[in-house]
Amino acid sequence: MAHLLRIVMIHGHLEGVVELNVNGHTNICGTNASGKTTLQRLIPVFYGELPNRVVPKTRLKFDAFYLPHRNSYLIYEYRREEGDICQAVLTRKSEGGVEYRFVAAPYRPEDYLVQSEDRATAEIRVTALEYAQWLSGLRRQGITTSNKLGATSEYRAVIQNDFAQYGAGQGAGRREVLRLRQDAARFSLVRAGQRIRHMEKLVSAVHAKEGKMDTLKTMLAAIFEEDGVELPVTRVRNTKAREWIARMRQSMRLEPLQQALEGLQRLEHDIADLEASLWQLRPQLEADRHRAERTSADLEAELNRRQREFQAHEEAHEETRGELNARISELDSELDQVRSDLDDLQRRFEAYEEADMPGLERDLEALPQWREQQQQLRDHLEQLQQVARESKARLDARLVELGDLLERHSEEIRALMDALAEEKDACREAHSEAEQRLQADYQARRELLDNGYRDRLEQGAIGLSELKAQLAHNVQTAEELRETEQAQARVDEAQKAQEAAAAVQEAVRGEHDEYKREREQAERELEQARTQRSRAQAQLDELLVQRDPAQGSLRHFLRHHRPGWEQQLGKVLAPALLERKDLAPQLNDTASEDLYGLVLNLSTIALPDYAQDEASLLAEIESARQALVQAQEAEKGAEKGLKLSHDKVQEVSVRLDRARTARRRAAEEVDYALQARSQCQQRHAAARQARQATLREALEEQEQLQQALRNEQREALQELAETHQAQRLELTADYQGRLAGFDQQMIQQRNQLTALKEENHRQRRELQDAYDRELAERGVDTVSLNQTRTRLTELELRIRQTTEREDELREYRHFMRVEWGERKPRLVAREAELSSERQAAVVQREMLKQQFQSARREHQAAVTGLKQRRSIEQQLLESLVPLLTKLSGLSLEPSSEARSDAPGDAAERIERAHQSLAEHARALDELRRGCEKIEADLIKGASIDFQETLEAERARLGEVTARRLLGVLTGMLQLLEGQQQQLLQEGRNLGDDLDKFFTVFRDLNRRINAQSRRLSDEVADDLKLEGIGRAEVKIQSTIDELGFWEPLKRFSHCYREWQGSERALPGNDYLDALADVVELLRSDQQYSFESLLRLELHLNEAGTDLVIRNDRQLLESSSHGMAYLILCKFLLAFTRLLRGQAEVAIHWPIDEIGTLAYHNVEKLFDACDNNHIHIVGAFPNPESDVLLLFHNRYLIDRDEHDPAKRRLKRIEPRLSRLAQRLQARAEEAAHE
Repeated sequence: MAHLLRIVMIHGHLEGVVELNVNGHTNICGTNASGKTTLQRLIPVFYGELPNRVVPKTRLKFDAFYLPHRNSYLIYEYRREEGDICQAVLTRKSEGGVEYRFVAAPYRPEDYLVQSEDRATAEIRVTALEYAQWLSGLRRQGITTSNKLGATSEYRAVIQNDFAQYGAGQGAGRREVLRLRQDAARFSLVRAGQRIRHMEKLVSAVHAKEGKMDTLKTMLAAIFEEDGVELPVTRVRNTKAREWIARMRQSMRLEPLQQALEGLQRLEHDIADLEASLWQLRPQLEADRHRAERTSADLEAELNRRQREFQAHEEAHEETRGELNARISELDSELDQVRSDLDDLQRRFEAYEEADMPGLERDLEALPQWREQQQQLRDHLEQLQQVARESKARLDARLVELGDLLERHSEEIRALMDALAEEKDACREAHSEAEQRLQADYQARRELLDNGYRDRLEQGAIGLSELKAQLAHNVQTAEELRETEQAQARVDEAQKAQEAAAAVQEAVRGEHDEYKREREQAERELEQARTQRSRAQAQLDELLVQRDPAQGSLRHFLRHHRPGWEQQLGKVLAPALLERKDLAPQLNDTASEDLYGLVLNLSTIALPDYAQDEASLLAEIESARQALVQAQEAEKGAEKGLKLSHDKVQEVSVRLDRARTARRRAAEEVDYALQARSQCQQRHAAARQARQATLREALEEQEQLQQALRNEQREALQELAETHQAQRLELTADYQGRLAGFDQQMIQQRNQLTALKEENHRQRRELQDAYDRELAERGVDTVSLNQTRTRLTELELRIRQTTEREDELREYRHFMRVEWGERKPRLVAREAELSSERQAAVVQREMLKQQFQSARREHQAAVTGLKQRRSIEQQLLESLVPLLTKLSGLSLEPSSEARSDAPGDAAERIERAHQSLAEHARALDELRRGCEKIEADLIKGASIDFQETLEAERARLGEVTARRLLGVLTGMLQLLEGQQQQLLQEGRNLGDDLDKFFTVFRDLNRRINAQSRRLSDEVADDLKLEGIGRAEVKIQSTIDELGFWEPLKRFSHCYREWQGSERALPGNDYLDALADVVELLRSDQQYSFESLLRLELHLNEAGTDLVIRNDRQLLESSSHGMAYLILCKFLLAFTRLLRGQAEVAIHWPIDEIGTLAYHNVEKLFDACDNNHIHIVGAFPNPESDVLLLFHNRYLIDRDEHDPAKRRLKRIEPRLSRLAQRLQARAEEAAHE
């Protein structure tokens, strides 16, 4: 069985030559710091551990400590599995470090040492040969040696027969690997086909004093590392990935941004169209302004002219009205005077009436009679007084006298009454004639007045009829009818133009849709071409990988070491295995055609695509290259086709925009035409309503005038009638007064006659009575005498009073004849004349007033109309001036298309301009906001270069306007579109990297789990410990615990889904998954196998399940010795796992083994013996019973001659008293 036999040090850290036989269990005793552990550290170096790794960092390097001289040697003598004994010799490099050489012979001191005599002391000295001398000596003896190996990895590959890390090599590397393989075939510890890979790590782990669990974990990590398992490494940097995500999001926004840009370009086209419309409107608006200014000036002049004319008319009216007022005032004054005179006459008349002037007149007329009666009464009184003396004859004569007097007075009175009657009749006839004249005058004046009013009323009635007829038949005027026809014709024409524009737009839209479908088909064809090109590229890459497999892969190994493998292994090996680099393939010299004892008829299995022979592979590669060229040409053709389709779409889009603009303009014209027609209808309706209102107002005014005229007529007629009635009454009263005077005089005369008769009768009776009494008594009657005296006195008084008022009566008679009889009729006539004149003047003034009011209304209506027209023109100017100023401030350019002048009036053009300006401002604002949004979306997540380019483009603009910025944004979007394919390629590279990163993690996860199962299977019961039941080793992956692992899995799924789809751009879920990964994935994160796995020891101690993950738990799980033995149980499993089928004994350097309980040490030694493990122990106590278990026993002690130096000695164990008694008893028992 192959194993290490001994270790020889010449001129090492110990003086001279030190031999350590390790054939079997070996122990080194010595005090603390004597160098026991230093010798144990040489065991891992034999198995290929890096020399400097076994030396504590506080010490010298390995070569400086163990090989301090040029002629220092460290020799490992070992038996190969083939049975021959070889040496592995370590020497020091001249520049520092360790180099290796294998020797195909056992160790012989004479090959290394030479004796020399010191001439001064004659002492024989043994020294080592120089390296060159030693090598020359071996060659002279014909001993085979290997080439000098300058790297530990080369030495390890030879001693372990493991070349997995080298693969097949290329060129000089291949020759070097071949040389190493040749050395391994001659010097490897194990036979061909076997290897003990990673054994150095296990031995180092066994020797580790502290951190056993960590050491085992490190060992496992190193095993994975050297097995070719790749550590996950990504070139993806967070900042770059974030930048790519932002740029990709930006690129993904390219299509909506392009759509938005197209919308803005259409908006910019609309703005240009609006500006062209405004440019076209500006000269028309200028003309409107000039026309409005002229019209306003003309209206102002007309208004001033009318004002002047009306002012002159008003002044003339005022003058005429003043004259009329003066005339009326004059008439009123004169009329008042006449009426005052009449009133004065009436008052005087009434005063005379109250003074009973007619009675006075009658009394004056009766005065002679009264005087006669006075004389008669005097005579009568005288007679009464002389009655006694008179005789009967006297009485009779008196009676006759009385009779005659009465007759005479009666005749006078009757004559007077007849004269009064005649005068009364004459007065009555005069009254009748005056009344007829008055009535005739009244009728004439009434007829004249009535005729005047009738004419005016008839004229008013005609006006009313005309107004009512106009109001009843309020139809359009000819001008309105013409305007209505023009408005309707404009609507019809605009609607026809709109229908034509719509038809054109629909036709262009159909063409646009067709070209868009062609472009979409071209895009699909391009995507298919790109997919085909990608597949062709992937096929070619796959074939190239088959032709030039990766170094270290199984395919690479088979290609160079197993010609024709395609026809055998190629038919049964899984494709994924061919590209793996962790299989460590080796050829077995005793290989056969079976597969693990299974023989298959491979001739029935077709040769798979992934395992073709060289000729077929080259043919496939050539075919794949041609397919790739064809795919590339097809891609270029598809790109040209897409560009051609895109250009067609762009050209039709321009036409569609124009058609859309034309249709919009046509729709606007329809709206304007409809609005103009509506405004025309509203204006006509308003005009009709205004006319109706005017007519109703005129009708109402005319009716009011008619009613006022009728009222005026009624009042004038009534006043005339009242005046006439007053005149008639006054005339009647006058004549009735005169007739009453006649009647009164006649009544007075009759009364007087009656009184005369009564007086005559009374006198006759009194005379008779007196005579009778005289006769009877012959005496005088005093009563009659007194009565007569009284009557005489009263009559005298009345005569006196009447005589005293005779002047008054003369005045009365003069008043009645002149004032009342002559002047009053004249005054009454004058009053009637003045009243008539005044009424005529008032009527004339009223007519003048009405005429002036009518003229003023007409003037005001005309002025109002002029002012309204002037206001309209001024409003037009107020609208036009700032509008034109605003238009002058715009940089307007004419349209390339010829356009007719905008129809409609100035108000419509102003409205068009305002709407266009508002739309222009709104569109500019929308364009600005749209550009800002696109710019913000472009900048969002954009690269610094892109932002700098954008800023540079903006800086070149000078004054940044939305329309200028639109051109920059168009260029930037074109730049983005041009960069999209490059960006996608970057994304694919990034995705490939992360997907490989994920694949490495996933494979590592699987490998760790597989290794865990293998290790658990190797845990045996060959080391049974008391109280320890089930034991299991688990290697758990910590990859699932990585924060980015789940996002990474999700990303890998999204990435493969994207790659498997025909989508050119990734989805948001892909970018979100990528963002999650890069957010959690540190770009500078270094992963080690140790950080990605966790070692757990599962065991059952005293019925309790324990899980040990670290050294603290290991120590706490049991006593220190038991914990170490538990660990050894698993180390045995590791040893079996790494050794495999090789027949080789492994050395375990176990420090301080003497501290363990003896029975446990025995169990450990039994287990090691069963597993072909030699223990190289070290503990200080040379008297320990454990020492008996070792075959080779050494002691490091002080040199007897030089205590400062130490020597390695072979020793025999000194038994303890207990051991001696036990040995004695055993011997006695044997003798018996």
